[in-house]
Amino acid sequence: MLSLLFSFNGRISRGTYWLCSSGVNLVCWFAVFAVAGAEASSAKHGLGALAALPDRLAIASPLLLATTWSLFSLKVKRFHDRGQSGWWSLLPLAPVAFMMMNLLTAVAEDWSAERLLASLALPALALAVIAIGFFVNLCCLPGTAGVNAYGDPPGPGLSTSKPRPAPGAADAATSHGVFQSAEKAMERAIAEAAARAQETQAPQRLQTRAAPMTQAALARAPVATPRFGRRPAR
Repeated sequence: MLSLLFSFNGRISRGTYWLCSSGVNLVCWFAVFAVAGAEASSAKHGLGALAALPDRLAIASPLLLATTWSLFSLKVKRFHDRGQSGWWSLLPLAPVAFMMMNLLTAVAEDWSAERLLASLALPALALAVIAIGFFVNLCCLPGTAGVNAYGDPPGPGLSTSKPRPAPGAADAATSHGVFQSAEKAMERAIAEAAARAQETQAPQRLQTRAAPMTQAALARAPVATPRFGRRPAR
């Protein structure tokens, strides 16, 4: 969960982005409303209660920073799933910085309200266009199929994808498998050749064993001798 909410590595799907960003936004708005409610109650109870406002801001600021970091990390991982660089998540900071500069300039130079609103119109429009583009790109469009430059596709559930193996690891595993297959093929060929050699040598061994036995049988067989007055039997 910590890697999902605070890490900038890996990829997340649309469903994970919807669920996590909604939860983080709820926590962020809860912190903002808590600080705003504390400020309103302090204004009602006078200057004595306003002294507690910095303490409330100090308590809420770590939560606001954590939620902001988490939202950026979710956007980065979703951009990765789209096959795009995570630096695009910093694009809304450009119009926001421009608006802050206009506000500071307006306070320093004592601008009128009309001039201030006119200076904020263009960056506000740019911010709205960026927000719409982010919504379509991150919330509506699917991620790239298969492995991209930022890792494997995200699996089911609230888990980010695992990092890709080193470039030489897959080649080494493939070559090792090829060598194993070749070695097994050679062993199988040697075994078949030995079996064929045994099959060809077996009849020759039987013939060499049968030859002495035949000669011994012929030696033991009775020899017909000729008798007087009779012809020898053939």
